[in-house]
Amino acid sequence: MEQAGKLLEQTAYVLLFCLGVSLLLLSYKNIGDSIGLLKNSTARQNVLREQEIMEYKGKEHILTVTRAEVIGYLTGSLEADIRIDGISYPKDSFDRDSFDYSILPEGIYNKGYVLDGKDFVIEMIFTHRN
Repeated sequence: MEQAGKLLEQTAYVLLFCLGVSLLLLSYKNIGDSIGLLKNSTARQNVLREQEIMEYKGKEHILTVTRAEVIGYLTGSLEADIRIDGISYPKDSFDRDSFDYSILPEGIYNKGYVLDGKDFVIEMIFTHRN
């Protein structure tokens, strides 16, 4: 009788462990699905990032970023092609691991966008200020 009680106790522990592992895997999958849904939603809404307008020139707003922010755009998941000082880096073929970030000069960069006919961002342009 004592052996049957131990067997039931061990079986309950194994079942609880399996239940815990399956709940962990299920929540991991749900979090991954939520992140994918959020990425697709922001891509559909054409939301890149919130940004501040740092300078005004007449009636035109000039967006500015630092070198660190440009590097941040390059090391993140590229949402659009990037052009830095006239050199284009396509989002599909850009290799962030082999890029030499030391070629980017320190300082402030003007930031601009190229939009398609539906107002989707197809290219981000960074121009270093001299």
